[in-house]
Amino acid sequence: MKVDVIVAGGGPSGMAAAVAAARNGADVLLVKKLNFIGGLLASGLPIIGHHNRHGKQVVFGLAQEIVERLKKNGGSLGFVMDPRYPYLPVDPEMVKQVLLEVIEESNVKILFQTFAGEAIVKDS
Repeated sequence: MKVDVIVAGGGPSGMAAAVAAARNGADVLLVKKLNFIGGLLASGLPIIGHHNRHGKQVVFGLAQEIVERLKKNGGSLGFVMDPRYPYLPVDPEMVKQVLLEVIEESNVKILFQTFAGEAIVKDS
């Protein structure tokens, strides 16, 4: 299989890197050692970090797209604006489903239950 980009790891950062590369025209392969996308994002813990300490939303883009999909599919009711820190309660199984849908819609190829050991580089 020949691709432009290989992303090792399908947690939040790897998933975002793979989708961003694919949406920008690269042929992408995502290598994931487990059998689902999302890492700790799919653990069922509330998602935090979209807002600053004053409650102003500061994270948008793909992260907000995922929030909107979760709300649309019943995987979250939306942000809880707790005075200490806003958070997003989620259904972990819906997180896995939504992230997989985003990956598939972006035409990212996936190898589940595959371990990336090292990179072999030829001719720079």
